Amino acid sequence: MEKIMTKTLDLTIKIAIIILALALFWFAFVYYPQVVNKFQGHRASFVTNVQASSKSLPYQNNHFKIEYAPAQNAYKITILAQTLDQYDQYKTESNLVLKNILSLDKICGLNIFYESSFSFVKTEAQKGC
Repeated sequence: MEKIMTKTLDLTIKIAIIILALALFWFAFVYYPQVVNKFQGHRASFVTNVQASSKSLPYQNNHFKIEYAPAQNAYKITILAQTLDQYDQYKTESNLVLKNILSLDKICGLNIFYESSFSFVKTEAQKGC
């Protein structure tokens, strides 16, 4: 009786090892690469792509307005935001649009004045990086 129990237990363990090895193989070489390929191109983000449709100033969209003041040799960016998070996002977007319009890699050295339509942000000036 003990011999039969040992053989049954031994067979059960071997079958379990084979099933686990097949499951590991399937997840590692079949399922996981398909999932990675499926989600590799889908990068959901709160921030959307920004592209300037105009190559001249002044530029305006629903979130901000960019103007150039030749007398001060400065760019004035008015940001229309309702929260601090939106202000930060729209400020970053406006910097990207300004880089695109001016065809620059960096906006270092430009005189940029940021204004907000709401009182929670004071007017700030940026020069350098």
